[in-house]
Amino acid sequence: LSPRPELCNGVAISSDGNWVAAHSRSNLLYLWDLRLPTNTPVVLNANAVPSGNYNLAFSPDNSTLIQACRIDSDGEIRCWDLATKSLIARHRLPRCIGGMAVHPKSGEVVCLGQTNTLIRLAPRTLKPIGTSVARWQRHTVT
Repeated sequence: LSPRPELCNGVAISSDGNWVAAHSRSNLLYLWDLRLPTNTPVVLNANAVPSGNYNLAFSPDNSTLIQACRIDSDGEIRCWDLATKSLIARHRLPRCIGGMAVHPKSGEVVCLGQTNTLIRLAPRTLKPIGTSVARWQRHTVT
């Protein structure tokens, strides 16, 4: 792929193999359409430039890219439409995001807030559909 982003701190590939996304340490989000012969990335840009990126994931139907990032001291989940290369939804979370994943069948986005709260967000709209407190147990492997 070219041009190559300087240093990447996250990468994702779509399940159909047509898309690759990467976010760089300079907080740029690159998107490659591997069906094109040029392999030139599009830089996805929103009004608020993230001050840190955490996770990237494609929706099960490969129509959207989900990005977890930090804006100032808060976390934000963003949904990018791959057909238009535009930001279509965002959901702000107080403090940072501990992690994010996309359900492989429903496309539901699940993220972990810094207060150990699991937040479920609807596909494409990122509207909250449920929360629960994560209870962690320590296990020792011997």
